[in-house]
Amino acid sequence: MTDVASFLGKPIDDICGNGFDAHNLNHCAHFVSHVLHLAFGMTCKELTNGSQAAANVRVQEIFPECPEVGNWPPPAGSGPVLIFVTKAANVDLANKTMRNVPKKHIGIFENGQVFNYSNTQEKVVSQTVPAFKTAFNAAYGGPQGYFWGTFPSTGALEAMVAARKSRRDGKAKKSKAKKTKARKTKATAVKKMAKKAR
Repeated sequence: MTDVASFLGKPIDDICGNGFDAHNLNHCAHFVSHVLHLAFGMTCKELTNGSQAAANVRVQEIFPECPEVGNWPPPAGSGPVLIFVTKAANVDLANKTMRNVPKKHIGIFENGQVFNYSNTQEKVVSQTVPAFKTAFNAAYGGPQGYFWGTFPSTGALEAMVAARKSRRDGKAKKSKAKKTKARKTKATAVKKMAKKAR
């Protein structure tokens, strides 16, 4: 999975290569699926006969694909998860199903932030969970149900971990290079001083 924070501020036009980017459509599931590489069910590629990477476009199709689901908040230490919002009555946790209703939304929760596609702002945004809840309780006309789900099995979590490791390794290499350069510079200076002292 590409670092989700790198999508901040991007409109769907910059995310989907299949042309499924009309701004009057709901792209919350579409965005999440491109980030996590969720290509099952109804996809943008199928809808446009596109040639680029496919991404699911339906919240209710992603929910049952999550290995684990539950009422928000997720268990401590569960790591990045999906966050879903809709009326509590629309969700059956025991059977892991969600009704297909207009008022539903999905985002990715990581490091205390909910990364989601704002259909009103027409771009990817991030919010704290309290801000996310306040926004959707207001938008959907009252208190909503909030649910978590672990990432569907596509290797997305592994890719996310790999991306983080790559960033850490890159920083470590830069730090090591700086230290090596500093040691060489110091060694050169010491040699020069030694020559002058002879």
